[in-house]
Amino acid sequence: MVGTPLYVVAEFDGQGSRLAELTRRIPGATADAIADPIVEVGGERMIPLAVLVQGVPPAQAQAMLDEFKQSGHAVEVISDDRVAERLLLRLHFPLEAAPSVGLQVFERFLGPLHNPWVHMDDGAVYIRGRVALPDQADAIARRLAAELAAAGVEAQVDVQVIDRHDLSVWEDLVEATLGLSR
Repeated sequence: MVGTPLYVVAEFDGQGSRLAELTRRIPGATADAIADPIVEVGGERMIPLAVLVQGVPPAQAQAMLDEFKQSGHAVEVISDDRVAERLLLRLHFPLEAAPSVGLQVFERFLGPLHNPWVHMDDGAVYIRGRVALPDQADAIARRLAAELAAAGVEAQVDVQVIDRHDLSVWEDLVEATLGLSR
């Protein structure tokens, strides 16, 4: 496995996350997100996210956008293809308002994990981050599992090689969001 990137993957129920709950309610719906570095705005730590939502019918997509706006989250529609049921969004929300405790815990691991992204499918959240130092992958996974457990999040955490198909979703997100950082 020399030279093969390793990823720490955490899987947990997305209860409390609007997007994860959306994927639970709508069969076949998925959401993928990557975060830019956390920024400070007016004394608040903000997470800027690029989110690709797929498989959500137009009426439900509009309801989702309205719900984000009503909740006070800054939302910008980058690309909207309602026929293909594909939306690319830019969301900004305070770290303290992260949609789940699991995401708040994961934020502390952004140093040892590179290029993290979140995949939501059927109500589950999968957080994947490439390990910067492969010889530390198991230790990072154990520490993440322990911190998630201490926060009351029942999660499965392990070290994996991510298959080409799953990496292609991340690559699509990166390509779609190049130059969107603000």
